Amino acid sequence: MIDQVKKIFNRIANLPEKQQIELAKLIEDEISWEQTFASSQEALAALAKEAIQEYKSGKTSEQDW
Repeated sequence: MIDQVKKIFNRIANLPEKQQIELAKLIEDEISWEQTFASSQEALAALAKEAIQEYKSGKTSEQDW
């Protein structure tokens, strides 16, 4: 483990339990998101290609969200 991570974990260890739980959930969610994102690159590329094709063929419209 790198020093920077060790320092942060030591700081987290000194926080109240509720804050430790919240930070643990945030870290877990971030790791999960990174893994999901990394494993879905092929699907995302296919969706992007489809969206570009729809745009170029005039199947899309501007939205004022």
